[in-house]
Amino acid sequence: MVQAPAFSKRSLNAKKRNAWITGFSIGYMKQAKDKVIVDQYKLTGGTFGMIIDLGYNIGLSENLSMGFQPGFISWFLTQGDVNKA
Repeated sequence: MVQAPAFSKRSLNAKKRNAWITGFSIGYMKQAKDKVIVDQYKLTGGTFGMIIDLGYNIGLSENLSMGFQPGFISWFLTQGDVNKA
């Protein structure tokens, strides 16, 4: 889960049919996972991180477009909590 503002920009081409989309977010990220080794455990932690994405939309018609937008999430967790569920 990410708790941060996100900023996006859409740049249309000259014909205003296709577009580049960029996004950026920086803020607090929280991680929680349930794991089973022998008994069931819950691993939790949080830290600051960032998300960057870049995409491209292709206009199929005046009101419909299709595209892709891969993203990159970066964060580094230095410590966390392990609780027996």
